[in-house]
Amino acid sequence: MFLRAKITIRGHVQGIGFRRFLKNYAMKLNLKGYTKNLPNKDVELLIEGQEPSVKEMIEICKVGSKFSIIKDVNAEIEKYKGDLNNFDIK
Repeated sequence: MFLRAKITIRGHVQGIGFRRFLKNYAMKLNLKGYTKNLPNKDVELLIEGQEPSVKEMIEICKVGSKFSIIKDVNAEIEKYKGDLNNFDIK
């Protein structure tokens, strides 16, 4: 089963290579989508892929990288669309 998830990560997540960290894991898990900084200093992640990989990525967001401090992760599961072709850092 394929899933799509829109994830917002709050905490110390900008200016520390966090989006690159997310991209590396997304590529390992064969996920498609993007990550981008938000004006309020959060990071947004939109991903699509196999259900186990999407769920694993949500857990990775909760742990974060060695330089991040994660305060909150909000993951909204959405209907799979299949419109994402690769993984980008915006």
